[in-house]
Amino acid sequence: MINLTSEELQRYKKLKTSDEHHNNNGTIYIDEDKKIIYKLIDTEYFFPDETSRNIDYQIDNPIPNTPVILDKLSIDGKYSGYVMTYIENSISFRDALSKQIPEEKRIKAIIDIYKTLRYLHSNNITLGDIHMDNFLINEDGGYIIDLDYMRFPGDEFKFQTCYDVIVNNKKHTRSNKYTDSLKVMVVSLSLLIGRDLEKLIKGSELRLEDILSTISNPSLQEFINKSISTEEPLYFDEYLKEQISKNIKIW
Repeated sequence: MINLTSEELQRYKKLKTSDEHHNNNGTIYIDEDKKIIYKLIDTEYFFPDETSRNIDYQIDNPIPNTPVILDKLSIDGKYSGYVMTYIENSISFRDALSKQIPEEKRIKAIIDIYKTLRYLHSNNITLGDIHMDNFLINEDGGYIIDLDYMRFPGDEFKFQTCYDVIVNNKKHTRSNKYTDSLKVMVVSLSLLIGRDLEKLIKGSELRLEDILSTISNPSLQEFINKSISTEEPLYFDEYLKEQISKNIKIW
């Protein structure tokens, strides 16, 4: 356990986010010298046992392309969150939409975040709470952050999820590997084509199927359609790697 007082915490820069951004109801302070983040969470309100378990898991099992969780955090003698490494010079996938980022760097970031997803799925863990603010990109690649609400077997209906409406247009959907794969594909497609598909889906009656009509690449249309209809997880990085190996333009 890393121990700080309230006064010591105030020495660090508090990260401010807009109303559209998420920190899973947490507050973040950045120690820019040590390149670490102190994340304060509500340790009693939202599935506290599962959240604590998820933090412990990440401490004991470093997950690829995620911040390293160093330890739990105590403020004024009370367990208050955790401490993690800071991913330098990174921005969210959402913020990246307004930036001029070369296609090869966007593709590299997408392939990287699927390393995280595959690791979790291979250990029967799902992400569930997937949105564009939890995916980061920098010069080195892509990362997933805020794994506080990972789902282990038995957690499928716990925790709040983001834009469940993409799956069969339902408001609430059981979290599983299939829904993970669809949601991460939406996040990845958004970064790839420079358009916030997540926001379009959440803010209207637009379904994932409707996105097909906005995409001119037949092979990409085919992959998306197959991903929707199969009810088994299909990983978008496989499509990207295949297109790269054939030297075919992706977008």
